[in-house]
Amino acid sequence: MKTKTTTLAAILATSVASFAGTTVKTASVEKTEPSYSGFYGINALSSYINKGTEIDNNPIFQPFAGITVPTKIELAGVKTSVVLETRQNLHTDKNLSVWARSEVNAGILLSKNRISLLTTYELVTSPNKSFDHSEGLNFTLSFDDSGIAPISLNPRVKAYVGINSGFESLGNYYEVGVAPSFVTGKTTVSFPVNLGVGSKNFYKDNERYGYSSVGVSTVTPVFKNTALVAGVNYLNTNDKINSGKKDFWLTSAGLVVSF
Repeated sequence: MKTKTTTLAAILATSVASFAGTTVKTASVEKTEPSYSGFYGINALSSYINKGTEIDNNPIFQPFAGITVPTKIELAGVKTSVVLETRQNLHTDKNLSVWARSEVNAGILLSKNRISLLTTYELVTSPNKSFDHSEGLNFTLSFDDSGIAPISLNPRVKAYVGINSGFESLGNYYEVGVAPSFVTGKTTVSFPVNLGVGSKNFYKDNERYGYSSVGVSTVTPVFKNTALVAGVNYLNTNDKINSGKKDFWLTSAGLVVSF
């Protein structure tokens, strides 16, 4: 039976995705080629920062899940897949309702060789009615340079276009990042570096600079298709959008299962 090498889910313990949007590949495992692939798990975060803006300085738990279904549509060697992902925020602050944020992304992944473009519609709602719902479009262009050199850079650029104001500002957000990584034993070690900026009043008073970050993360398989993830990140943010606060240290740990 035909097999392929697939990665454990690209959800990072430092969950830069929760405050920056980074995804990092993990050590690969062999599994029978399916008609779909996906992941689910949970992260524990020391605090929650979204695109450089501090939302909650208390610990949160973040369950997540996603599935990618390849289609039979292929044009000029470009393969297409349907992607659906979700992430939930469960807060520990006694002054907040537990379930404050629910995020769903649905879209199309186009890929050819090592280049991929993911376009998704993003819907963010608040089950506890903390804010009005928001909508936006995400465009993420990435390059898979794994295997080219001993250390992969995993470069990526991302754009977010707000189409309805709510939790997110109605404006545009741009992000560039790399995540140099290597495998030692069974553990994948990554060093995510990101820069986020905004336009059209995405940030308060139309500030351009949002944040820059650098960190380290580890992904360690513990048994078949299951991995422990952990990490720490330093963020330098624009103090004008964070009530005078500028520097943040974020830690996280979690468990992810791929299928």
